[in-house]
Amino acid sequence: MSARQTSQMGFQSARVRGRMVAVIAVVAMVSTGCATRLSQDEIRAAAGTTTVTEDSGSQDAQVGATGTGAADPATSGTATPGAGAVGGGSVGTATTESGSAGAGSTAAAGSKGSGSKGGAPAPGSTGAGAQAPAIANKSLIKVGNIGPYSGVLGGIFGDIPASLQVWAKWTNANGGLNGHPVQVITADTGGDPSKALTLAKNMVEGEGVIAFVNNFLLFEFESISNYAASKGVPLIGGDLSNPAWTTSPIAFPQGGSFEAQMKIGTQKLVEIGGPKIATLYCIEVAFVCKANNELIHKWAAKVGADIVYNAPVSLTAPSYTSTCINAKNSGASGIWILAEGASVARFVRDCAAQGYKPNFAMVGLASPAVPSEPNLAGAIIPSPVFPSVVSSTPATAAFHTALGKYASYLLGRLNGEISNAWTAGQLALAGAKYLSDKPTGTEWLKGLRELKKETLGGLTIPLTFTSGRYEAPLCVFFQGIENGRYTAPQGLKTSC
Repeated sequence: MSARQTSQMGFQSARVRGRMVAVIAVVAMVSTGCATRLSQDEIRAAAGTTTVTEDSGSQDAQVGATGTGAADPATSGTATPGAGAVGGGSVGTATTESGSAGAGSTAAAGSKGSGSKGGAPAPGSTGAGAQAPAIANKSLIKVGNIGPYSGVLGGIFGDIPASLQVWAKWTNANGGLNGHPVQVITADTGGDPSKALTLAKNMVEGEGVIAFVNNFLLFEFESISNYAASKGVPLIGGDLSNPAWTTSPIAFPQGGSFEAQMKIGTQKLVEIGGPKIATLYCIEVAFVCKANNELIHKWAAKVGADIVYNAPVSLTAPSYTSTCINAKNSGASGIWILAEGASVARFVRDCAAQGYKPNFAMVGLASPAVPSEPNLAGAIIPSPVFPSVVSSTPATAAFHTALGKYASYLLGRLNGEISNAWTAGQLALAGAKYLSDKPTGTEWLKGLRELKKETLGGLTIPLTFTSGRYEAPLCVFFQGIENGRYTAPQGLKTSC
């Protein structure tokens, strides 16, 4: 394995107070060069999703893909709305493809969960070019997704909505959710976390959403999970940054925990560079950065690490030179840096300018912008789910086939956001076997809680949800960086 791999933790504002919003806005602008150069209308044309706004029942049609690149013209545009749209008409650009899939559709679910349990065909049952199964004439199932997909944060997280649309279209072309067509409804916080709960309520009470899939809410998990629990609505996959993801009875993480990433990332730093390491953590988002820093310290001695330098850093610091010098003088051969991607990139450049090139480790979703920093080549990226570049198994081949068919432009910028979204969708599919003719969130909860050591065909670590509680080994996948792109230095092999 190469010496180093890296990742990034994209961060929203912790509150809507002006100072914190400004901090994250600056971070996001650094991450994307000049934030997003798209107009607001162009941003809204980006995700191929239906959007619910704070005004109950109001919706904005969207068509394409937010983020660092323009939407693929071949995949943009409105799809045919499925039956059961709220309000007696179209709900923006619906994502369903009700009815029979056309000839040429492929199905390579490659997992016991996403094949036999959720209504999609089992691996090998539908070959390339074969007729995919028709969706039965069942009611439309609506799932919600909430995150910061426009404005200054859209350039960081903007691939998530489009990735979920790919999953929805693939699912509908391959049997649906236990025979039901699915529609993803996206709510955009615009980077303002105070909107999240209102948006969630509008989705459930106004749009009929019965589950949330891959929510990206770093700071709003408690409020959303408490509300979802009161309505019997499961939270299936997401950013996983809040420790409550592993304890909430209605939360179903799609991959390895942050504790696993801290432990195994630290272990890998020791293996490749020796025991002396430094840990750096952002001050702006303490409940994520500082909490994970404490996990590194918890596991350090157990994996043979000697933490010789520990310091907070600011995401908006004009220079990290003094911190680099301090870490260098401490003798640290490896550095854990808990911050978002742009700050990490600036940090490694400042260290390189001092002739200091230790091994680096990061955790979290891997931003599309991170690989372009040459000083991050070979850094350590513990990943909760499969590396997006892998396509060698039935389950990962289905992922790449779906991207190629429904959003081919995403194949040019594969990253952790995309594979996390797909895995969350496949987890939803794996737990869908009890969805009846009149599906409910409670039925979905029942199916999810029966999953035992579920890997979704190798897309994730073995997941068990006993009475709604998360049980999984402390294992992770690894991503890497080489020649400006993400790589998979261990393929689908996990480290535990």
